[in-house]
Amino acid sequence: MENELKLKVAEAFSQSDIGRSVARIDPKCMEDLNLKDGDVIEIEGNKITTATVIASQSDVSLGILRIDSYLRRNAGTSIGEEVTIRPAQIKEAKKVKLAPVDQEIAIQGNLNGVFLNRIVNKGDIIVTGVRKPHPKPNMMFDDLLNQMMSGMASIGEIKLAVVNTKPLGPVKITDSTQIEMETKPVDPSKFEGVENLIDVSYEDIGGLENEVKKIREMVEIPLKRPELFKQLGISAPKGVLLHGPPGTGKT
Repeated sequence: MENELKLKVAEAFSQSDIGRSVARIDPKCMEDLNLKDGDVIEIEGNKITTATVIASQSDVSLGILRIDSYLRRNAGTSIGEEVTIRPAQIKEAKKVKLAPVDQEIAIQGNLNGVFLNRIVNKGDIIVTGVRKPHPKPNMMFDDLLNQMMSGMASIGEIKLAVVNTKPLGPVKITDSTQIEMETKPVDPSKFEGVENLIDVSYEDIGGLENEVKKIREMVEIPLKRPELFKQLGISAPKGVLLHGPPGTGKT
């Protein structure tokens, strides 16, 4: 089909992208689809979701799409799988119904201001709030403390399910959108993927690139590509042993 591309899914570009519905791709791919930074794309895996696209100069010619765990869940895909992307046709949202994912909450205030210009789809999981900063390698304690005290961090985030939209399809929340907020958590039996929504993803782990790579090789490949081990006539790893000094977070 014209005006669409197939790309392989990769982890988010940085922790600052997590929860922002941002997708980063090769600038050449953006040119092929006549896209510019800030445009909205559809991402189709086993499901369809949308994201704001940004050019990634470091991924030229790699054929990858960098998205966070929320977008991967919303698109029904995972790292290493292939998805189709295309320019999205966005409508203005007349009404959006939201519900908390994992606990009963009561949100007060101007919700339109919180979600203004957010692109949502029925069935999506979206995030409001700011993530805690993760210490970068060699970051001094004073720098981390200053970052937290300056208001760049909060005590957490709130995950919300998009229960319904009017009209259906990708819609943009505006000042005139009617936002209905449920107080009780969404029913997992009626909302696909909520029960499997994880709180920690690879993007949350900072400064352990080599260790994460090894764990992914040992855990993901046997699960996703078991035929490789069969062809090679070897057994897949059956466990992972984590070792380190007390207090390093092995548990």
